[in-house]
Amino acid sequence: MGLISTGTACAAPPEAGVDFLKSNCLDCHDGKAAEAEFDLRKIGSDLSQPNVMAHWIKAFDRVQAGEMPPEDAGEVDEQEKREFLGVSGKWIRDYQLDEQAELGRVRARRLTNVQLERTLQDLLAVDVPLASLMPEEQRVNGFKNIADGQSISHFQLETHLQVVDAALDAAFARAADTDDLFEKQMNAREIARENPRRRCREPEMLDGKAVVWNGGPIFYGRINSATVRQSGWYRFTLVASALNPPEDQGVWCSVRSGLCTSGAPLLSWIGSFEATSEPKEVTFEAWIPRGHMLEVRPADATLRKAKFANGQVGAGEGTPQNVAGLALHSLTIQQVHPGGDVRTVRARLFGKDVAVTVDRRSKELSIKYKNPAQDAAKQVRSFARRAFRRSVDEQSLQPYLKLLRESMDAGQPAAVALQATYRAILCSPRF
Repeated sequence: MGLISTGTACAAPPEAGVDFLKSNCLDCHDGKAAEAEFDLRKIGSDLSQPNVMAHWIKAFDRVQAGEMPPEDAGEVDEQEKREFLGVSGKWIRDYQLDEQAELGRVRARRLTNVQLERTLQDLLAVDVPLASLMPEEQRVNGFKNIADGQSISHFQLETHLQVVDAALDAAFARAADTDDLFEKQMNAREIARENPRRRCREPEMLDGKAVVWNGGPIFYGRINSATVRQSGWYRFTLVASALNPPEDQGVWCSVRSGLCTSGAPLLSWIGSFEATSEPKEVTFEAWIPRGHMLEVRPADATLRKAKFANGQVGAGEGTPQNVAGLALHSLTIQQVHPGGDVRTVRARLFGKDVAVTVDRRSKELSIKYKNPAQDAAKQVRSFARRAFRRSVDEQSLQPYLKLLRESMDAGQPAAVALQATYRAILCSPRF
């Protein structure tokens, strides 16, 4: 009988619990005709099996609630019932406590997309958005970090490797960066359209300011001169004022980014601000992909909009319509690195106070360790501790140290050997 099977991974069920179920429940829950398809002969006794644990908990709950045995099955000896609940409940609880002490309360829970992104960003001092490289996660009761609801398919494992590679590539490229950060300052003339006679969607020049009226054409207010040549984080500082604002408020405007062409109609939200009659300075920071530009325009749906023919705006067409507008006085674009400067990135990857040189042509890194083998191994130990978020014993580190040693013995530069070792650490189940 399944209730008294032997050779299980945990203690056998208490005899009093088995006897109670035999005496009071077996008549209705036996074989193929068992009521509610609950066959006590197959309930088992190995609580390490999820289905066995679920069956015992179900039996305990039904007896405790007085639902089983049913009233028409005859009276149940209260002493036997209390004894069953006591010994079987203790048996189940003891197993759960022992299991939690050995394995922990939560097992095999992976980092969510956002957690993985921010962990890699903090670990490597990079600021590349990584969550967008991963598929959307399913929610369980509104949450994404419940272990029972998380799936780990081969596709997700492959995506994890791709994200790790993207983060490492970004970090080592940043460590080899010797170029000055991009910065560009533009006055109103440089913000506005190049050809004032052309009907287009760029701001027009009016009284020394680049003007965008409250109108409907998509991409109206795009700034071609604000197109970035390299993906990265940028700080945008606008000086702007409102034209024809309502009496009791300013003109609310949106700041978005995108390719701003019909072939790529999606725009990314950056922020909003209220333009007032007096010029004011506003600042935004955002990740901008290469080739994307800014679109800055009035976005208050409660205000009347100007009408423009054929989706294009000619200079002087908005003024006689007496609608609200936005006047841009200047725009400053600065490339920034929220994750840290080059010195911070190098310290995370190679250790503090380590001399690093970069070949300007090949961009190849050269790390000047005093004792390459020992210093690189020390850095791997430090990186593993931070990546695993706990102390790591020497035995667990051996596979990574072996990989590092073999790479360096094969003539690989220390930077290349470290990157390969970091990849192995970040692909470990311990991460």
